[in-house]
Parts: sequence; C-alpha cells; structure tokens
Amino acid sequence: MDNQLIFDSSEQAGFRLSTLQLCNWGVLQNNKIFTFDFNNKSTLLTGRNGSGKTTIVDAIITLMVPKRYRLYNQSSSGNTKDRERDEESYVLGAYGTSSDESSHVGKTKYLRDKNCISIINGIFNNEITKQKVTLMQVRYFSGNELVSYECITESALPIENVLEILQKENAKLDRDKKWRQILKNKCGTEFWDSDGFSKYAARFKNLFGLKEDNENKSLKLFAQIVGMKELGNLNEFIRQKMIEGDDIDSKFENLHSNFMTLIQCENEIAKTKCQLELLKPVVDTGKKIEESEKRKEKLNNDQNTVPAWYAKTALEILTKEIDDKNREKEELENQNNNIKTTIETLSNDSEGVRVILDRLFDEVTKKEDARMELILKEDIIGLGYKNDIVNVKSGYGRNYLIPQGK
Repeated sequence: MDNQLIFDSSEQAGFRLSTLQLCNWGVLQNNKIFTFDFNNKSTLLTGRNGSGKTTIVDAIITLMVPKRYRLYNQSSSGNTKDRERDEESYVLGAYGTSSDESSHVGKTKYLRDKNCISIINGIFNNEITKQKVTLMQVRYFSGNELVSYECITESALPIENVLEILQKENAKLDRDKKWRQILKNKCGTEFWDSDGFSKYAARFKNLFGLKEDNENKSLKLFAQIVGMKELGNLNEFIRQKMIEGDDIDSKFENLHSNFMTLIQCENEIAKTKCQLELLKPVVDTGKKIEESEKRKEKLNNDQNTVPAWYAKTALEILTKEIDDKNREKEELENQNNNIKTTIETLSNDSEGVRVILDRLFDEVTKKEDARMELILKEDIIGLGYKNDIVNVKSGYGRNYLIPQGK
C-alpha cells in the first residue's frame, strides 16, 4: 500500500475548497453568478465592514453545517444580539431596515422577492487523489416556506455548466423537478430535500474521508471556528470545543422545547383573544338583557306600589282622547254648517240671477210689443201644429207655453 496517499505531509493533502459560487445570496447583485477561486490554497478574506466577508463565510457554513449548528454572522460581532441573519434573510438579500411612520416599527428591506432562486455551489478538489466533488444547494420559496435541495456530484460542476446542460434539454433551474432528473441522468448528481441534510452530510463526509459520528463533532467544530473573530484562551477553547465539547444537542433541544412552549403560549393567547372577540357580542347582549331585566323589575315594583298612578294616567289619556274626538266632531259640524251656508248662499245667488234674467227678459219683450216667437213642440188647437213657428204674447209664452213644455 502506498502510505504516501494516506499520510502525506504536503499542504495539498485532503480535500480543499477550490471554487465557491454564489447566486442570489446575501447582498450580492441579483441573478448574477459570483465565483471565488481559492486555487486549493488557504485563503484570507479582507475588506471593510459591510463589504461581504461574513456573507461568504456564512455561505460556506450553510453548505456544510447542519442548520441547528449554524451561527450566522458570528464573525461580524461578538454579540449574539447582532446575529439577525438566517437562511431567509440571505436568500431575500436583507440589507437594512426602514421605519413605518404610522406604527414606528422597523421593517426589513430586501433586494429580492420570494420568486428568486438562490444557489450555493462549492467545488472541492483533492490534489493527491485528483478527485473532485461538487456540493450544491438550491433554495426557493414555495408559498411562504423556504425549500432547499442539497446536491452532490462526484465531479467539478460549476453553475454555468448546470445551466448549459439544462438549456440543451429545454429546462431551467426552477421549482419544477425536471432539472433534478436531468442532472441525475447526465451527471450522476444525488439529491436530498430540506429534511435530508443528515444523509447529505453523511455522504459528503464519506467522500471527504471524514470520520462518521452521530454527534457531528467535526461539523460542530468547523461551524465554531470558521468565522471566529478572536480567540481568547486557546486551552479553554480546546478543552471545551475539541475535548469535552459543549452539549449543544441538549441545549438545542431545551431551547427548541422552550421555543415551542412560547409558540404554544402565543397561539393560546391569540386563540383566547379571538374567543374574546367572538364572545364580545354575547357579553354585550348579556349586559343589555341584564339592564332590561333591571328595568322590568323596576317597572313591576312601580306597578305594584303605585297602581293609582296608572289609573290616573289611563283616565287622563282617555279624557284627552275624548276631548280630541269632541273637538274633531265640532270641527266637522262647523265644516258641515259652512258647506250648508255656502249652498244656501249659492242658491240665493242663483235665484237672484234668475230674477234679474226674468227682469231683463221682460224688458226685452216689452221692447218688442210684448210678443215673442216660439217653436211649438206639439199641436195646439187654435194656435198651430208641432214645429210651427208662432207669434204669441210674451206673457202667454213665458208663463204658459214654455213652463208646460209646449
């Protein structure tokens, strides 16, 4: 056996991160692939505050460390209160906050919306064995839930090559599962979904020659030191992190249990508030019923204690009603008398008009020698026959022929 391959003292022994690619991660420009070539060597990241050093470190942590062990943003500050980043904020590109003038509550500002596709791609190279392994993670939102797929390919597979392969097959790297099937067939890529990180980690640890352990000590240690800003007591760090080890699992379980308890309490509070809102109309109705019952009881007491008041009130009401009816009767009688008077007046006026007409008629007949011409309506002996025009004295015609209808 060639021990040189197992116990090589070269600085190039083992797998090293050769290339890191990021797309839609952190505050890096949208929909652009950023490639960092490390050339299989140790790399020192330098730059001003806020230039993106922590963004790159956290991408490497995300690519290799289980979610519960990730300490995002630990390299930017020693205070845990500053570690406000998580997977969602990196995918959406959180870059600041704005204040709502109405509520005075800070609102996070994002570079991207939930339609984006985020990619972290790491190509690892072993100079001794000439092996290449690509770890890729693809994240997108399904509704409001962030979904991720972990991918392992036993060859170098840059994002550009992935897009080229998919383009030839008329496919895109999107929410459809078609792209995964194509990479599996064309490149032998293996896939795990959001719940399969432990299997994904076990697979790349096996490829990298890392010892398999259920406690993930190697990945825990990597997460703790990869972005460390300062190291105070080296002996203390080795004893706690590398020998004894923090009981992170129990702490995590305890924290998770407390968190779930808080969530349950919050849900119960929200549920109680909702129930109170639903019961508010019932309570209001109950208060109204209670007030009605009190008024009813008061009225019953008043009715029992002062019955004479009701009799007096009823008498007053009836008396007032009788007076009103009498006044209405009197008004109607007055109207009737007025109508009769009007009729009599009109009758008298009519009689006066008739007298005046008779007088005028007499004057007219006198002017004509008191005679008049009439058309007979029937035969009259000695005068004429029906429809004859006869000339008679006006007094005879007016007082006899006309009134008789002859």
